[in-house]
Amino acid sequence: MHPDRPKLADLIAEELRRGIKERRWHEWLPQERALAAELKVSRATLRQAMAAVRYEGLFEVVPRRGTRLAASRTRGGLARSKHRAHVVNLLLPGSADLIRPTVVHWVDELRALLAAKQWQLRTIEAKACYGRTPERALELLFARTPADCWLVRLSTQPMQRWLQQHGTPVVIAGSCHRGIGLTFVDIDHRAVCRHATGAILAAGHRRIMLLVDEDGKAGDLESERGFIEAAPPGTDREIRTTVARHDGTVRGVIAQVERALRSAAPPTAILTTQAVFCLTLWSYLGSRGVQIPARISLVTQVGTPYLDYLVPEPTSYRINQRKYAQTIMRALTDTLAPAGGRREHLILPDFVRGGSLAAPAA
Repeated sequence: MHPDRPKLADLIAEELRRGIKERRWHEWLPQERALAAELKVSRATLRQAMAAVRYEGLFEVVPRRGTRLAASRTRGGLARSKHRAHVVNLLLPGSADLIRPTVVHWVDELRALLAAKQWQLRTIEAKACYGRTPERALELLFARTPADCWLVRLSTQPMQRWLQQHGTPVVIAGSCHRGIGLTFVDIDHRAVCRHATGAILAAGHRRIMLLVDEDGKAGDLESERGFIEAAPPGTDREIRTTVARHDGTVRGVIAQVERALRSAAPPTAILTTQAVFCLTLWSYLGSRGVQIPARISLVTQVGTPYLDYLVPEPTSYRINQRKYAQTIMRALTDTLAPAGGRREHLILPDFVRGGSLAAPAA
C-alpha cells in the first residue's frame, strides 16, 4: 500500500465519526453484523475502525447490551438535527427471505420511496426473534438497534403480542392475529381463499385440499377461514374439503401430497397459499406422472413472475408489488404521524385464470 494512501479502517472510522455527528444512528449503534453490512465492510475492518474511534467520547460499550452513543450536546459537541430523517428497520428471520423475487421487488420499491423522503431502510436478520419465546431476543434487539419505526415480516403471534405490549411504532408486513391491534399491510387472504375455492367448485371439483404451513401465520389462518366459508360442512354431501398442514419444507409438502394421493378419495384440486410450493407441487406431480390439470387442478393464492414460465400457466392471484410498497409507505407515514392512521390495509389482488384449473376428470 502507498504510504500516503489511507487504510480502509481509517476511512470507515471517519465514516463512523461523520455518521454519529450527523445523527445517522440514534441512541445505539446497530449490531456489529448489521453495521458492517450497512457500511459494506467486513466485521474485522469494522472492529479496527471502532477501536480507532472508541476513546474519542463518541460512544461507550455497554456489556451485554451494545454500543451506546454519547448524549447529544448543543455546544461544542453533537448537534441534534431538528428535522432528522427517519430510520426504518425491516426485521426478517434470515437472508433467504430477501432472495425471493416478490420480496426483492417490493423491498427495492420501498427503499426508493423512503429514499425520496430521505428516510433510511435497514434490514435486520434475527432468527431468534421468531422462536416460541422471542421476548428476550426482541428486547435485546430493539435496545441495540433502535429505529423510528419497525417493519416486521413473517411475524409470529408471540412477536405481535410483545410488540403490542411495548407500544413500539411498528408496521406488520403481513396479517395480524385476531386480538392484536397493530398496523398491518397484506392481501385479504380470507377473501382470496374464499374466491379461489368458489372458482374450483364452479369448475366442478368436489374433493379439494388446502395446503398451508403448520406454523399458524395469521394470513394462513385467514385463508382457512375463507376456505371453510366457501364450502361449509353439511352444505353438499359430495363436497370433501381437507386442510393439510406441512412443516414449511419441500419434503413436508411432498409427504402431505403423497398421503392425499394414497387416500380412498384423493383430491382432484389442490389450493396452496405459497407460490414457492406451487413449484414443488408442479415438479413432484410431474415426476409421478400426474398431469395438471388433466388429473389434478392446481391453484395458488399468490402469483409471482417466475410462475409465468410454467406450462400450463398456473391459476393464481397477482398483486402489484409497487402498489404493495406504496401501501406500506402510507402505513409507515401514518404510524409516525402524531394522529396516527388506519390500522388495517387489506389489498385485493387480481385473479389470473391460468390453464392449471379445469373440470375434473370423469
